[in-house]
Amino acid sequence: MEKLLATEHGNHYFETIVMYLVHNTDLTTETLVEKMSTATLEHKEKFVSTAMRLRMEGIEEGLLKGRTEGHKEKAIAIAKNLKQIGLSDTDIAKATGLSLTEIEKLSK
Repeated sequence: MEKLLATEHGNHYFETIVMYLVHNTDLTTETLVEKMSTATLEHKEKFVSTAMRLRMEGIEEGLLKGRTEGHKEKAIAIAKNLKQIGLSDTDIAKATGLSLTEIEKLSK
């Protein structure tokens, strides 16, 4: 195992296993780190490094999702205002990037 982990392919294999465990089991990264405590220090450091990267990716993904939802909410608020002043649904769709279906739902 140590020889495998000493190679670039082995590192990739190790990271893939860790990512699978984090994303597809009920185990938390903390639990996995605890369970890895019996491994050598070098392997534990690789695991912690991979876990930290996964956390950062999760944070970045959450921020992107939040920004996307915020932009959508802003477009909906603008569409409601444009509807109140009498703009056509087609023009509102062009101005906001919302679909006609989304704009029609605002009337309901």
